[in-house]
Amino acid sequence: MTGCRTLLLAATAVVVATGCRRGTGAKVTLRYRPPAGAEYHYALEQRTSWTMEGAAGPVPGQDITLRIHYTQTVGGPTAGGTAVTVSYDSVTMLPGGYAPALDRMRGLKSRVVFDERGRVVSAALAGVDGEPSPLADQLERSMKGTALPLPDAPVGVGDSWTADPETTPAAGVGAAIPMRTRFTVKEIQATGPDTTVVVGVESTFPGDPVSVKETSRGVAENHTVRVTGALTGERVYSLSRGIPLRSTMGGSMRVEDRGVAGEPQVTTLSRQFSLQLTGGK
Repeated sequence: MTGCRTLLLAATAVVVATGCRRGTGAKVTLRYRPPAGAEYHYALEQRTSWTMEGAAGPVPGQDITLRIHYTQTVGGPTAGGTAVTVSYDSVTMLPGGYAPALDRMRGLKSRVVFDERGRVVSAALAGVDGEPSPLADQLERSMKGTALPLPDAPVGVGDSWTADPETTPAAGVGAAIPMRTRFTVKEIQATGPDTTVVVGVESTFPGDPVSVKETSRGVAENHTVRVTGALTGERVYSLSRGIPLRSTMGGSMRVEDRGVAGEPQVTTLSRQFSLQLTGGK
């Protein structure tokens, strides 16, 4: 499972814009500026299939589906950007067996601050009594992965900007996994009072070796991990509301993990992700 957890970190890393290639035609400025008091309902689904093979031979794979329905309530301007409260309306995971952890997520809220380019400035879970759910970290990473880092300059069809992973490690992991992402404007559509911008997304994992420290049952282990593969898809952004409307991503990755004994363990994963705005006011 080490490779699976490592990949989830890589696949949901938050990225920051670093450059822009110019196109031609009309330009629009993309900013995260939803009105204070606005409320948006989203449905997120993440499907992950994996198989593993180590020195002892292949390990039976597994298919995991995570579904989250959540509400974003915009609190308004705050230090660093816009304050948003994310309320988790329902969380389900298949196959079963996670009911106790999911039950402890009832009433869970996340206090998030986004800057005007849609990047997560800070995020903190609230509403959990006692010991946090073992799924809380994965839930938080999945939510951060929905953020769309916007370009610093106006863009038109054909313009693109690149992105790098954040350097803050997730809980229990000593390093972020390198991931390179390019966003390209595919369409700008004026429909009634709104204008939507369709952005193509391509994320690649270059396979650079990364030293990872992971704690399991109180014991810290060091691993050397290489992740290769790609995720592609698109995101649709509302210009008038300043929010993402929907997003899809999919692809496959190969994770090579050499544990403390130096024996390779290879995990092959397929991942599909979708996000849809289902309502709001």
